[in-house]
Order: sequence, then structure tokens, then C-alpha cells
Amino acid sequence: MWPIWWRRRDGPLRTTTSTVIPFSTLDQGARRPPDRRSRPKSIRRLIATTAIAGLTATASIAQDAKGASAAPTVLPAPTYWGGWFVGAQIGGAQFQSNWDFRNDGRVSDSSTGFIGGLYGGANFQDDRFVYGFDAYYNAANTSVDQDCPNTAFSCSADVSYTAAIRGRVGTIVDAWHLYGAAGVAFSKASYEATRKNGDPVDGNYGSGNYVGWTIAAGAERKFAENWSARFEIGYADYGSETLSNNEPVRNTEFELRSTTLTIGITRHF
Repeated sequence: MWPIWWRRRDGPLRTTTSTVIPFSTLDQGARRPPDRRSRPKSIRRLIATTAIAGLTATASIAQDAKGASAAPTVLPAPTYWGGWFVGAQIGGAQFQSNWDFRNDGRVSDSSTGFIGGLYGGANFQDDRFVYGFDAYYNAANTSVDQDCPNTAFSCSADVSYTAAIRGRVGTIVDAWHLYGAAGVAFSKASYEATRKNGDPVDGNYGSGNYVGWTIAAGAERKFAENWSARFEIGYADYGSETLSNNEPVRNTEFELRSTTLTIGITRHF
């Protein structure tokens, strides 16, 4: 108990006593709410740990995305075209014959017919680069008929076959093998000068084997592991021959050329 001094407004100084009531006896609902700083440390640690984990995950995802965008593109392995092969082909050919009669002028004409035959060769492959060689033989039965400069005569040429030995080089584009070829070309043709009225002409016929050059371009695609289909366009110049027959073809230069388009089926080994 503590004394308290007090004075009335119009009276003498008086004393009284007061009692101190302990804080613990007060109503608990009357206390002030606890300070924020009194939160348990475990909650603060949980918040900090969660924030650090989120930042780490974000950085990891960004790094993975950057690494994925920088990954190199891997191309599929090219189709294998190496090894030996054989095949059969058919198509058409346009044969052109030229007759140069020296003093009497030059005549030229062409005719189209079917050809067909066999081919074979070998390829060597280095990644998408393919090179090799081949040979083919085509049977033909095409006649080229035209007037001689002396219009009383008819000049004709009959082609019996074409052949070639070639080198090849190409590249692989997707599933296609695109190639070019060049080499030595061969052909056999017979020639004849006849009178239009049917009278016989002695010594104005003959035949020869001609040798020249050829170029070609083609494309092929496999439809099974060891089988492919191809198409090809080619040009050949079989050279010329100077004829030593009787008139009217004496000292005449005979030339033979061809343009071919073929399709073929190939078996690979």
C-alpha cells in the first residue's frame, strides 16, 4: 500500500492509501496483441527457404532452355547406294543421221524409235557423295530415211544397237540419288543409197561400228532395301565415217547421233 497526498480545494491537506493490483490478475483479454517480432523463428526460416528454392528452380529452367536451343541439329543417315548393281531399262530414242556430200551439199533427218536393254556397274559412297562406273547395252531397230542431194536417190540409215561405258558421280538428296554420267559411246548402223525408181545401185550400201562420246543425267530412288527405280536422259555422238562407195555416196561423210530417255529397275548387291 502506498500513501497518496491530496488536498481539497477548500480544505486542509489529507492523506489516503492505494493498493497496487498485480498485472497477472488482470483480464487476459485486456492485454495488447503480441509484437510481430515475437513470431517463432521457424516460420521465418520456412519463408526464406521457400524463396531461395523458387529462385533456384527459375534459374535452372532458364539454363535448360538455353542449353536446349543451342543443341546441334542431327541429320538422318543418308540412304546407302554403295555396291554392285544390275538392271533393265526401256525407253525411246531419237536418232539423227547427217550426210555430207561435199560438193553436193548436206542433208539431215531424224527418226524416233524404242530401245531396251541391260545395264550394270558399281557405286562407292562417302557420306552423301556417290561415285562409280556403269555400262549399258540397248537394242534398237530404227530407220532414218531422207532424200539425198541428188533427189533421184534416197539415203537411209538403220541403227541396230547403242552401248556405252561411263563414269558416274552424284549426291544424295533426301531419299533420291541424283547423278551425272559421261563416257565412251558405241553404236552399229547400216546405210544405203537407193534409186527411187527401184533400179539397183551397186556398191552403195554398207555398215559400220561407230565410236563417240556420251553424257547423261539421271535420278533414282529406292522402293525396297535392295531395289530402286530410275529415269535418265542422255545424249550421244557416235562420230562419223567417210564412205568410199560408188556414186552418189562416194567421199560422203556419214554422222550418227542420238537423244534417249529411259526408265529402269535396278537390283543392288
